[in-house]
Amino acid sequence: GGGRGAGAPPRRPRFRRRREAVIAASRRTVAPHGLHGGADGAAGRQWVERLDGTTEWLKGSDSARLAAGDIFGLETPGGGGWGLA
Repeated sequence: GGGRGAGAPPRRPRFRRRREAVIAASRRTVAPHGLHGGADGAAGRQWVERLDGTTEWLKGSDSARLAAGDIFGLETPGGGGWGLA
């Protein structure tokens, strides 16, 4: 199409101390819309990778207690495309 949507690379910081993470984000259940026939972008998502190997998926408005060594993963929504291919 006229323009391809894009998103930022995922971020995965590892915490060295106990912390509480709070997220208040949009476009987690409904992806950004494309315009003039372009495809929709990707919805964002966030999660916690626990030191024991488990993954806890978080909602767009959520919080999680992080232990030392946990990873907070974040993917921002990808922008929708513009125009027909």
